[in-house]
Amino acid sequence: TFYTLWSLSENPLLSHPELLIWTVPLFILIIFRYSMIIEQDNYGDPAEVLFSDKILLLFIGIFSIFMIVIYLFQ
Repeated sequence: TFYTLWSLSENPLLSHPELLIWTVPLFILIIFRYSMIIEQDNYGDPAEVLFSDKILLLFIGIFSIFMIVIYLFQ
């Protein structure tokens, strides 16, 4: 995916850009979970999907924590 290529590219804000590769599996899980919910419910409202699914919120929370830790504590 494009996110994988971006995470492997040089990032001037990070001293260790290779750490971003660890966020790729979480990103893929978030995309697959969102896709699964959309295909089951057929509603497609992103806000409703995001706030109604606890597992999706958990994945997004873990992803956010990873990104904050990588950017702040590099």
